[in-house]
Amino acid sequence: MEPPITALSCHDLTHRYGARTVLHPLSLALEPGTVTALLGPNGAGKSTLVRLLAGVTRPTGGDVRFGERALSALAPAERARTVALSGGEPELPFAWSALEVVLMARAPHLGRGRFEGAAELTLARDALRRAGAESLAERAITELSSGERQRVLVARALCQDTPCLLLDEPTSHQDPAHALRLGGELRALARAGRTVVCVLHDLTFAARIADRALLLASGRLLADGPPAEVLRAPTLEAAFGAPATVLAGPPLVVVFEPPAP
Repeated sequence: MEPPITALSCHDLTHRYGARTVLHPLSLALEPGTVTALLGPNGAGKSTLVRLLAGVTRPTGGDVRFGERALSALAPAERARTVALSGGEPELPFAWSALEVVLMARAPHLGRGRFEGAAELTLARDALRRAGAESLAERAITELSSGERQRVLVARALCQDTPCLLLDEPTSHQDPAHALRLGGELRALARAGRTVVCVLHDLTFAARIADRALLLASGRLLADGPPAEVLRAPTLEAAFGAPATVLAGPPLVVVFEPPAP
């Protein structure tokens, strides 16, 4: 018998910082076996949404569910075995090696009194390889460039081995080759039945790797659907406030023009 398909979903999810609403009521289901791109201008609510979906930030209203269970009802270790988040982490203050940082992701799977062994080391090294960071394994995290550090933190999320993987701007510091490599890895995870959600600013890259695009603006969902349907010039101009040209491709390419003075 095949395991049941379980979606990550939210229902009437809202969030405020003081009197300012940064995410208006939102309900959606994120299906296994898909890559979903969260798109929109700065301040649209993308990072807030991904942190709410990961259970890192508590919503002002509504809830997040994994299957029929509220994410907030899960014990921390169980939640960490369900959803992994990469992006927005604070600076790591100690000179741990990249391999040690990635190994930290195995803690929720080990339980009390258990320590990483050969199996965990193999998983961590494989995660570094998949993130394009295998050559960084023995280097101190404090000595890495922003792009190298970003790949190590993505590797840590991969090593967490969860059904749901949430990434906040995972390609923001990456060169084209590493970004494309990561895109291939995310597609492979989707083929394996994982739920993958990425905050992205590169709309052309999003169109290449995503099955679904959610376009946010001012904390509201402006468009939801396949990238080719969401990434249309009038919709993009409404979201970003700049004229856009969309070349249908393939690959689909989005070009923005400077807004009129």
